[in-house]
Amino acid sequence: MKKILAIAFICVSLSLIPDSSEAQDQGFGIGAVINGPTGISYKAWIDQRVAIGGAATFTVGDGTDLFYTHADVLVHNNSLIKGGDLPGSLSLYYGGGVALSFFNDSAQDENVDIRAPIGTVYGLEQAPLDLFFELVPTLRVVESTRFFLNGAVGVRFYLN
Repeated sequence: MKKILAIAFICVSLSLIPDSSEAQDQGFGIGAVINGPTGISYKAWIDQRVAIGGAATFTVGDGTDLFYTHADVLVHNNSLIKGGDLPGSLSLYYGGGVALSFFNDSAQDENVDIRAPIGTVYGLEQAPLDLFFELVPTLRVVESTRFFLNGAVGVRFYLN
């Protein structure tokens, strides 16, 4: 069941990727995220304000193997800072999504989390890059119920 859920989640996320890839408010970006989680980050724009953002990571060792992935629908406020002295644009975003954690340890079950990311993204005008920082209030709904706060920083390169 774990593998079927993970494959379905990845297929749905990848099906939302647009055909064309350009700057930071279009296309598909891939890069790295550090802290919550540390791994691969992606972002696929649906239109100039809405994108699907996510991450995936895995850990092997210490007796427990973990695969973690999340996907969020992100709405951007693109009017925060554009042009001026900065060689790019700064936007705020917020959204909601889900995270799944799969363990290969019989002592731990799968986790399902509801996420509510709030962040900023800085898109460079002269390079297909964006830098982001986000705080993510999270509610675990499966295996146990608890509330916690994640944070992450990352960079993505947009494919042309």
